[in-house]
This record gives sequence, structure tokens and C-alpha cells, in this order.
Amino acid sequence: MIVGQQVQVVLGGGSGGSYDLPQSTTAVMRRTSASGGYPTDQPARATFVATRKGTADLVASTDYACLHATPSCEIAQREWMVHVVVR
Repeated sequence: MIVGQQVQVVLGGGSGGSYDLPQSTTAVMRRTSASGGYPTDQPARATFVATRKGTADLVASTDYACLHATPSCEIAQREWMVHVVVR
């Protein structure tokens, strides 16, 4: 990808839980918009723009209401990640 290029991420939602909003691990990719995601059952949507040359990981994980209860549930969670190289 090149500086100024955008990428959109859409991670499925559903009853009982969905993904947290995706984030970038470095300033190489800046999130410009976001909607949905936990605690709604809507897909987690985010748009990122490449701000400079380098690398970044776009990351998100699933979240469920029972994880925030006392006692919390012990369900498996999914991790999502994509590695981005900006040239």
C-alpha cells in the first residue's frame, strides 16, 4: 500500500457478541472512522488511512457481555489481525 491509500475493515457481529472496533498498533495507519462493534450486535466497521511509510498491524478481538459480568464467563475469544506494509 502507499501513503494516502485507505483500507476498510468489516468484522461480523451477531447475537451475544461481536468484535471490538479495530485499531492500529502504530501511527503508520490512522483510523479515520469507526462504527458498530461491541456492545452492539452490528458488524465492527473501521476505515484507516496510511499516513507514512512503515508497518502496522490492524487488530481486533471478540467481546461478549458475559466477559464483563461477575463472575465472568470463560468462553473462547477470536483474535483478528492483518499486517500492513506502507511503501
